[in-house]
Amino acid sequence: MRILIPFLLFFNCNLLAQDYTTILHKKRADRFMFFRNNFHINTKLLNDSTAYFHEVNKLLQLAIKENDKELAMEAEFLKYDFLSSRNYPDFLTEVNDFKDRIDKEGIQHFQARIRQLLGYYYFFETRQYEKAIENFSQSYSYITDLSPDVFPDKQEAIYNIAYIYYEIGYKETALEYLKIAEKLSNTYYPQLPLSIDNTKGMIMEFKGQLDSSLIYYTKVYNLAEENKFPTWKRIAENSIARVYFSQKKYNKILELFQEEINLLNPDRDINVKINRYEMLAYTYIALGKEKEAIASIDTLEKHLEGRNTRWMDLKKVLPLKAYSHQKKGHYKEAYKLLDSALNFTNLDNKLKNAELLKQADQKENIERHLRQQQEIKNQKKINFISRIASLIIISLIALIVYVLIQKQKTTYKNKQMKLELRNREISKKLTASEARLKQFRNFLYTKNKEIQAYRNELESLDKTTENSKEVTERKKKLNKLLEKAMLTDESWLEFKKAFTESHPDFLKNLQHEIPTLTPSEIRYIVLLKLGLEAKEIASILGIQPSSIRIYKYRIRKKVNANDDAFLEKKIFNL
Repeated sequence: MRILIPFLLFFNCNLLAQDYTTILHKKRADRFMFFRNNFHINTKLLNDSTAYFHEVNKLLQLAIKENDKELAMEAEFLKYDFLSSRNYPDFLTEVNDFKDRIDKEGIQHFQARIRQLLGYYYFFETRQYEKAIENFSQSYSYITDLSPDVFPDKQEAIYNIAYIYYEIGYKETALEYLKIAEKLSNTYYPQLPLSIDNTKGMIMEFKGQLDSSLIYYTKVYNLAEENKFPTWKRIAENSIARVYFSQKKYNKILELFQEEINLLNPDRDINVKINRYEMLAYTYIALGKEKEAIASIDTLEKHLEGRNTRWMDLKKVLPLKAYSHQKKGHYKEAYKLLDSALNFTNLDNKLKNAELLKQADQKENIERHLRQQQEIKNQKKINFISRIASLIIISLIALIVYVLIQKQKTTYKNKQMKLELRNREISKKLTASEARLKQFRNFLYTKNKEIQAYRNELESLDKTTENSKEVTERKKKLNKLLEKAMLTDESWLEFKKAFTESHPDFLKNLQHEIPTLTPSEIRYIVLLKLGLEAKEIASILGIQPSSIRIYKYRIRKKVNANDDAFLEKKIFNL
């Protein structure tokens, strides 16, 4: 009902708006502080939606009546600025329609601000970081052309972009925007320079550049003290102390905190005191000052009594309590506290790892989204150019297509010619290899016949009873011929080369299937592959037929073959 009532007021109220007559037909820069004070930082009005929309409606009615188009748009902007964090279901639909109307009008400060509004909505309300980055990046393209005289919140708007990049994890990009923002100034938000320097300090601290971070934190401290900003002063003190601790400059922490801690308000500044005593306790422990450390821890425990301590703080507080109990001799209690601290630390590590993974996914989504947006932007540029010079582009495309087609045809033709030439060469080489193998096989058959003839003749001579000189000489000659006819290492290499060219994968597959084969067994299998009989193989290898049976047995054993048929089938399938 709280949302419905303002809308009824927004569209149906017809009240006179004399309170807003002073800003009619003014420039945005002249209206800026009025809207800031009466709407943007008016806490009372922001907490009462009915009153807020009543005032916005008064402003809108006056703008329409006086024909002040920009003021009417300001009223509508105030409406969506309020609704952006109120879970209004039609927010995106309406605000995007408003953005389209703004773009149509071409008013740059509105174009920048509406995109910043959408960026904040996507970042804080829907956690769609890629869309947040897209809108903030777009807002910058409009901001750059606006001077601070026209756009008084230019420094703040650029800082907003830097802050979002920092929060998402793009530290270097954030630093670039911060450098741009610090060159500007503003007259309405004196704490903004402190935010810029503090963020730069955090980036430097994250990068491990502690001296640089200390310079920025000290600058924040001095500005806060000079302008009497107590909250910022404490933020700076904590940051400086944190850097000192990382640098092991423990005495500087004591100088920074020791006197100031007693000046804090015991009620209003209790959280600050807790942080101070926690840091002091760790500092005293690092310095080896047990007495002072225990005193700080005892004071810390008193301040924590009756308070709900967050688990993120417990992982730092519990080890301090454990230290104190250990030094007091309460070992059992110290062990319990350390165990609890370890559990909180493990939980913190899990959450940090989950956050890192989530951040990595977010970065990936952002980069992918930005690439897509860049592609869309590039495509729009191409389309715009094509509309201006469509005939030229079409002619160029036609020419390019023709050249590409001709080039593809030539390339394809050349590839086909190379392929055909290669196939012919392979075929020719294969034919030559097969011819050589066939020739070598015929040679083996011929040699085999010669061997058999020599052996038969030798057997006949062995059986004869004649022991003449001629018979003896003939036997010697036959034995020499038999030795020459055998498959020697040299002839085997020649044969193997021809065989490999004809059967390129056989020997490689054979070695893979049966890696334990001996060279003699390989020769036997190769000859078997050629279809030679056992007796022929024995003759060629210069061994007895019985040795062939031994080869078969050994090879069968190596491949777990049951019989010769299975072995031969396996060999012929390689």
